[in-house]
Amino acid sequence: MGRREVRKRLGSKEERLHLIVMMDNFNHFTVDHWKLTLEECIKLLNLSSIDESLGLRRTIEKIPNDEIYDKVFLRLIYVSEIYFCLQIIFSVHRFPENKATADAWVRRPNSYHLFGGRSALEKMTSGKLGDLKMVRDYLKSQIV
Repeated sequence: MGRREVRKRLGSKEERLHLIVMMDNFNHFTVDHWKLTLEECIKLLNLSSIDESLGLRRTIEKIPNDEIYDKVFLRLIYVSEIYFCLQIIFSVHRFPENKATADAWVRRPNSYHLFGGRSALEKMTSGKLGDLKMVRDYLKSQIV
């Protein structure tokens, strides 16, 4: 399915439900495991703010259908892929004791030239979709 088709379909109830499931995964896996602050969540998803009385999921549900794909959906996909790449790289399924190392990786300074000594989380919270893609691509290239 192409980008245009997904963008059109995100207005359907099924696609909105898919987005809600992705948000729940984001909350469970990345927010909890990476110990993200509210400010980091806002930057990671490139939101202007989060209505704390509504919470993250309800705030995203209020984004107009024509903006949801570029604004949130792609970011959630990249963040999910980053999370699962780390699980594979650190062999968390075989060595559960590596989980803490995998989760901490996003906050450690990285000497790879595209990170410039910054952590992956600093790079990912720049607000640029391309930075999320770069981190995802880097991690995918590390999977042997």
